[in-house]
Amino acid sequence: MVNKVTKPKKLVSQLVSDMKVSRGITFNYMGESIAIDYLSNINNYLRTAAYRKNYQKYQKGPKKGKYLNLDFSYLVEMSVLDMHYRFLIQKMCSDIEHSMCVQLIRDIENDSTTDGYDLVHDFFTKYPKEIKKIQSTIASPHTESPLEILYNTNNESIWKRLS
Repeated sequence: MVNKVTKPKKLVSQLVSDMKVSRGITFNYMGESIAIDYLSNINNYLRTAAYRKNYQKYQKGPKKGKYLNLDFSYLVEMSVLDMHYRFLIQKMCSDIEHSMCVQLIRDIENDSTTDGYDLVHDFFTKYPKEIKKIQSTIASPHTESPLEILYNTNNESIWKRLS
């Protein structure tokens, strides 16, 4: 509740004014009206303004505590770079996950001592809570068919067998 008093809700135009007056952020390369539009429609204040922590402040004099040569456009550029970095990391993680899945399937196919079903059985035996997670998604059209694979030759579901 303290923040409600010390940091009340503000309009985007008020936030832009505060950046200019209180924090010394300039709007030389991206005007205030464009900044207001950006913060209203493209990215939020908290995410964009967070990048200001990467910039130096005046330590002395009449501008003490204000940012040294920080233009709002620099914050926008940092935000864009961060977005591209996040997307790159997400793609890399997805590619790594795919590669690991392909390797796992190849390892199972090349191992004559397993057919894969025993791996699923062992997994559910070791992690029975995962069965409930799967059961909660059984009504989903995306998981109905893959879950049918979990039935054994006696048409008994693997989770009934394990419980």
